[in-house]
Amino acid sequence: MNPTTLQITVRLKLIKDYTLALLSFLLVLNAVTLLFLDVFNVGVIIPLLLGLLGLILFKYRQAWQQWLLHRPIYRSIYRVYRVGLCIWLMSLLLFFSWVIQPDTIETVSPNVILILGSSLKNNHPSPTLQARLDKGLIEARRLPSANILLTGGIGINQTQSEAAVMADYLMMRGIEPSRILLEERSTSTYENLVFSKALLPDIDPLFTRIMIISSDFHLLRARAIAHQLNLPIVSAVGAPTPLLIRYNARLREYFAFIKSSLLNEL
Repeated sequence: MNPTTLQITVRLKLIKDYTLALLSFLLVLNAVTLLFLDVFNVGVIIPLLLGLLGLILFKYRQAWQQWLLHRPIYRSIYRVYRVGLCIWLMSLLLFFSWVIQPDTIETVSPNVILILGSSLKNNHPSPTLQARLDKGLIEARRLPSANILLTGGIGINQTQSEAAVMADYLMMRGIEPSRILLEERSTSTYENLVFSKALLPDIDPLFTRIMIISSDFHLLRARAIAHQLNLPIVSAVGAPTPLLIRYNARLREYFAFIKSSLLNEL
């Protein structure tokens, strides 16, 4: 290898190392910001761990490379790990591009608007839940004769159910209490829909037509579960996810989708 080629190789390696360090720092910064805002889930913890690992490897990269140099077995394991990590990241990117799908256009008018719950913050809607409710308000005003079914039980460190807080939010904005039904037992998307299905005969056992509303990243799994439960979904509407948590939410949904598949919920 001539000196010029060696210099180029060294510079490219430095660029790669510092790029990975910068990406690792951004992952840690994003995760710490969300933790400070009381957002705690797998979509936050995994980027935090990956970012910390990247920063540690960057700081001790020379010692680490020297250590691997004289241990061929561990060097091979590390190569397999890097290949596996690349494959996982590719699957993640594919999921991110696949999970956001267009709303389902209704062919018949819904008579039930089903809004799926999400986490609360101090007994108030989180930004994600507020986006769902705001989308629900638009549809509720467009469909004034439709009932509104709100789902979500009492979470950790909360004193009110998600459904009750959602009802308060809608009623404060002019929705009549007589239109609202509450499902207050569920703690997961699957339970949201199972327990909601049990309430449907109270509305109309023969002619129920449901519009389901959830976050854009969540709608694909929600529709799949609803289909598995034979719920009469005629349209689906996705609410935009706040930018700060958008990709963390999709990462969390990636694992939730795998879990639902393994549990045969889809």
